[in-house]
Amino acid sequence: MNLNDLLGHILQRLDMMAKGANIFTADEVADWPEGALDFFVNQRLLSPTTPDNSLECDGCEERCFMTVIIPPPDAPITRRPFIICNQRDIL
Repeated sequence: MNLNDLLGHILQRLDMMAKGANIFTADEVADWPEGALDFFVNQRLLSPTTPDNSLECDGCEERCFMTVIIPPPDAPITRRPFIICNQRDIL
């Protein structure tokens, strides 16, 4: 994907009416060409935002919105936010 393709993708997303469609996740941005995010932010086409406290769970077909859990800084494992799908009984 080059910058022109990426700009078309960004403009298409901005045109979508769905809630949150104009938000680009860290996973999406990681696939962009190196320097692209900085370029679009410097040109004021995009701006940083704060992380949300909930997101759509893809653990099952219900697609519930779940609270994001952030481990404390002194957690013994790698500190990474996560969600737990607890809305459905798994047999």
